[in-house]
Amino acid sequence: MQLISPVVYLNSGISGVHGAFSNADALQKILAIQAVANMAEERAARSTNPMELACVCSALRRASRSVTLLYDLVLAPTGLRATQFIILRALHDRAEIAQCDLARDHSIAVETLSRRLATLRRKGYVQVRVGCRHGERIYSLTVAGEHALAVALPYWQRAQDRLKAALGGEYQESLFSFCEHISKAAKCAEHIRIANHAAFS
Repeated sequence: MQLISPVVYLNSGISGVHGAFSNADALQKILAIQAVANMAEERAARSTNPMELACVCSALRRASRSVTLLYDLVLAPTGLRATQFIILRALHDRAEIAQCDLARDHSIAVETLSRRLATLRRKGYVQVRVGCRHGERIYSLTVAGEHALAVALPYWQRAQDRLKAALGGEYQESLFSFCEHISKAAKCAEHIRIANHAAFS
């Protein structure tokens, strides 16, 4: 945690507003806050309690929800949610695709994807046929779905541009490779076996 330097703070005139505090009083308060912050950092660094450590899953889900909310807000005039737009875009790019393959490619639970596809079918945006592999369900866009995607595309681009502008160039360069790396790492971790006798404290 970085706090403003006591010297900078005092020279800024903030401590003297309305004569509420003397420079000595303000300096003492700042040093006390700095000491507490340092103690918190040291405690976090020494902690071996998993509940006190940063959760990767929580951090990534928080970022995902924030980004999804942005896209949902910008896409609102089209009547599509970000998750629905992603499916329409995927079907457009692939022409048609089996539900199981779509779920795997986008790391979506089959049950969750079924609900989203059902909603899009009710809107008349997707159609389904039975495939030759054990009755698999093959999805594709309808004419209405293609039109809905075309209407939504400029709104999606607007959300994309806003997020990129807020991120800044240095993050744009590494964002996609980082997300891909995280996805691959999570899939790899699924297959790591932990001994049954391993002790957790």
